[in-house]
Amino acid sequence: MKKWVLGAAFLAAVAAGCGSQEAASASTEAVISSEDVEWEFQPLMSSQSPAFPFRFELGHERVEAACDAGLLIGFDDHNGTEYPTGSTLSVPAGSRLYWSPWDGTSEISLNAEITFTVYDSSGEAYSGSIQINGTRGEVGEPEESVVEVVYLASLDGQDGLLMTQDEAAGGARITAAGAQA
Repeated sequence: MKKWVLGAAFLAAVAAGCGSQEAASASTEAVISSEDVEWEFQPLMSSQSPAFPFRFELGHERVEAACDAGLLIGFDDHNGTEYPTGSTLSVPAGSRLYWSPWDGTSEISLNAEITFTVYDSSGEAYSGSIQINGTRGEVGEPEESVVEVVYLASLDGQDGLLMTQDEAAGGARITAAGAQA
């Protein structure tokens, strides 16, 4: 299983649909083991991606997903007015699925499950879940400390799928096992 440490942040504007994909830039800090992806969330770091991106590269038509905590966002699918958001979301091929630990109405979620189904031209191609677990802490000097949550995301029970770092855009990349980079 691979596990990557990715720097990222969350903007409160996400819930209002005001996130900036141009600001997204998650950088790899260290390779830890395999297949799990670790994501660092610091609300005051506005220069980073406001949510954790998952890019599916499976020759598909769409991904339908649902989360039990936090918020799913379609930053790549702005309709001119807002970004699609919700606890359920469908994203077309070529678009990333983003998960935010904050749904705009409650506390920051420490744990979540994203269930997803990937559809190709023949119908359902893959389905599975991503388990997300966070540990809350603070970083910095006591007078200037900021909240930080470190999340560990793992792809559960996915025969034929692999989750790795998305080298091109940051976040996670989900591909068929054995697929070339």
